[in-house]
Amino acid sequence: MRGVLQLLFVTALFHQSAIGQTHEQGFEAMMMEKWDKAIDVYSSLTKSNNADQLAWLSLSNAWLAKGNKEKALEALNSGFNANPEGVYAMMINGRQLLLQNRTTESDEQFQKAIKKAKKDMAAIRQHGESYLFYTAPNDRKPNLSKAVDLFKQAIDINPKDFETLMNCGYAYREQGNGGEAARQFEYASNFKPKSPLPFYMLGTVYKAGKLNDRFVQNMESAISLDNSYTPALRAIADHYYFTRKWEQAKEAYSTLLEKGADLVIEDEMQYANTLFLVKDYQACTEMVEKIIAKDGSKNYLRRLLGYSYYENGDYSKGQAIMDEYFKMVEPEKIVASDYVYQGRLQLKAKQDTTTAISYLRKAINRDTAEWGLYQEIGNLYYTSKDYCNAANCYGIWLDSLKTDAKAIDIYRLGICQFYCKEDSLRYQNALSSFEKVTQLMPNAGIGWLWAGKAAARLDVDITVDTSAAAVASFGKAFPFFSKFVEIAKADTAKNKKDLITALEYTVFYHFIRKEDEKAKENISLLLSLDPTNQTATELQSRLSTQPPGGGKG
Repeated sequence: MRGVLQLLFVTALFHQSAIGQTHEQGFEAMMMEKWDKAIDVYSSLTKSNNADQLAWLSLSNAWLAKGNKEKALEALNSGFNANPEGVYAMMINGRQLLLQNRTTESDEQFQKAIKKAKKDMAAIRQHGESYLFYTAPNDRKPNLSKAVDLFKQAIDINPKDFETLMNCGYAYREQGNGGEAARQFEYASNFKPKSPLPFYMLGTVYKAGKLNDRFVQNMESAISLDNSYTPALRAIADHYYFTRKWEQAKEAYSTLLEKGADLVIEDEMQYANTLFLVKDYQACTEMVEKIIAKDGSKNYLRRLLGYSYYENGDYSKGQAIMDEYFKMVEPEKIVASDYVYQGRLQLKAKQDTTTAISYLRKAINRDTAEWGLYQEIGNLYYTSKDYCNAANCYGIWLDSLKTDAKAIDIYRLGICQFYCKEDSLRYQNALSSFEKVTQLMPNAGIGWLWAGKAAARLDVDITVDTSAAAVASFGKAFPFFSKFVEIAKADTAKNKKDLITALEYTVFYHFIRKEDEKAKENISLLLSLDPTNQTATELQSRLSTQPPGGGKG
């Protein structure tokens, strides 16, 4: 008997030491829903001491929380076999029965365990935790109401037990009862004032309630107790990141990496993301190169590095890293921006317009939010004088705009339509575009000039068809060229070439209508710009030989 008591005493000492060192870490992981971390902690505890039945119970909780009932039962079986006697064995047996849906028997076993536990809060807590993470068949979530009731009963036994108060707060939070959850976490902080965990959990309650100021305040309170408290440092950084406060996120991630005690590579990756978003491309490049040197398995980093090289103007390196990225990435993980940067790098590094356009089109196919790339593609076609493809792309882009298009964009569309020889309606389409330009910019000559050029192509060729009907229909371009002359003659030196084009048309228009005085007026202006102009001199000669009164005037 004495030997058994000595063994139990030694086990209890080990138990207390483990709780003080690693059970606490496991409990914190459970509070933060870091199930894999909790599994690692409790598995380590059971390996160090197979008789640690509290660790086996907690390990079963972690597996249940992760959704693996079979693993939870394995943990319970191992815990029971470690010591089939005592309160923890009874608690394990009760949970085994619960997981087998033998609820009446499990309740009886739990009651026996609670009676035997007396004031053993660790055992009593496990009764409530049995319902905190287990979801019964046909239920969507655990029986949180029963968990809360059991934790409140435990609090009645010992209102100062930190873990029970925290569990109760967690259960209330999962119910959506933010007020009661906050109250329990505040109570817990009173009994363990140096622990940052209650303030962290309070922060999560306010975060769920969208009270961001209170969220940040409580995370900062946690950090004030432990300036290396990684969960709170990370939570603040992530908060600024996901609320798109990039500069604040940059500072917060920098602080996390400088002071955090439990960092993961994803923290560095998020910092690199933020550096990119604040356009600190050089710092982003250096950070990503550092991460890849430690762990090259994160292919996403190659994407980010390629983007940064492009923004830094280091196109050859950007092309090389993006080529490497595309060889390694799974097709379903490619995002539209990958194709955008690859296309632009192709253009910058190789001047390969065709390949660049193919990548930009892939970006649009991947994500229709990239529809605006049609403008960029149109520009590439326009530069290479592929006017038909340019007109098509500009048209698609302009049709997609949620706001009115700018005159310069419609003008460029009109130019492409005008020169697209494959389109039988090119001049009608161009005229329609240029007329819109005149409406948007009525005091600028450019729209009137090109509307006139397009309309002129739609006129009957009266050098071939000299019928009265043809002559009468001639003049589609006249209102546009006439308006252009009115605007452009204010600066004849600047507009000389285009004025000559417009005046040649208006002179001929007035001549065939026998509007002699108007024809002579336009001929005079035309000859002042181009003294040897063939149209002007020929028509002037013909007008001079007409008998007086031969025209309408």
